[in-house]
Amino acid sequence: MYDPRDTEVLRESLQNLAHHHSKPILMAIAPIGSIDQTDLEFLAEDVELLQRVGMTMYIALRPDELGYSRIFTAINCPIVPINDWHTIVLEARKLSVIKVCLLCGADAIYTAHGPLNDLSVAQAEILVGQEGLTSDARETLVFAIQACLTGVPRVHLSNAHRSGALLEELLTGSGAGVMIYGEAGLYKDVRHAQSPDSSAIIRLLQGLRQRESGLEFIRDHIAEFLVFTVDGNIYGCVRILRYDDIMEISSFGHTARFDALEILRGILQFAFKEAHRQSVSKVMIPVNDLPPLMAIMPLFSDLGFRKENGSPRLGRQKVWTKQLRGE
Repeated sequence: MYDPRDTEVLRESLQNLAHHHSKPILMAIAPIGSIDQTDLEFLAEDVELLQRVGMTMYIALRPDELGYSRIFTAINCPIVPINDWHTIVLEARKLSVIKVCLLCGADAIYTAHGPLNDLSVAQAEILVGQEGLTSDARETLVFAIQACLTGVPRVHLSNAHRSGALLEELLTGSGAGVMIYGEAGLYKDVRHAQSPDSSAIIRLLQGLRQRESGLEFIRDHIAEFLVFTVDGNIYGCVRILRYDDIMEISSFGHTARFDALEILRGILQFAFKEAHRQSVSKVMIPVNDLPPLMAIMPLFSDLGFRKENGSPRLGRQKVWTKQLRGE
């Protein structure tokens, strides 16, 4: 039976394939956990598949890892001989790679605050100075920081034990491991919508309100929308309206392929900046324009919102409101 979520996965994967097409990616083995020949043989199947659809993959091997060369030469994946972390950075810059993918023996790096997901270089620099990291994890993060500071946009950590983890890390927005990114690799963004975004916004708003699920309506009101993107792909949207000195944020739509709370938080932070720039005194979010569970999330209280009755003039029942005047 057809499941719309399957189409979301396919579209997301194809968008990321198009983004990565012909752009070099360098893989290397990290000291986190142990990796054996069987792990790399299964990994090679996915690497070969990526190469067949147009991605350019390299594997960096140290002298003691050259025994794995035959696994990758069998799939025509070029071998890059290296001696240490410094050599990986030099080779990555020489190849102009868009990513370095470090193959690990674990799903994530764990800290006192839980597993890591994605980190900016600045966040990673703070983390390596704290207690609780293993020496191998700290060594790997230090390398990732140095690589990003010297021009590698992103460094990914992927579990070589888990089948499909590399595909998930490279071809989905949420990934399957840990990513460290520098200024050249910023990948989450909130921006004003543009005409080519109309079809993506319609997909996000399907089932929310009939009036806002038509292509003509979206095109006519495209300037009123904000979108949340990951690698340029749209994962969330809202509509922004202005009534006197009130900004209304409505029609929140999001994909099931990314954390809805992170999408909402990112959009709200952008909207607050816009509200301050426009000298708006109050931000209002109609409760009925949010997914049911999100309408009662503590996020709103934490951000200074309070729930109250909406204005009859605007035809609203309950709304979240935040006073901005004086902040």
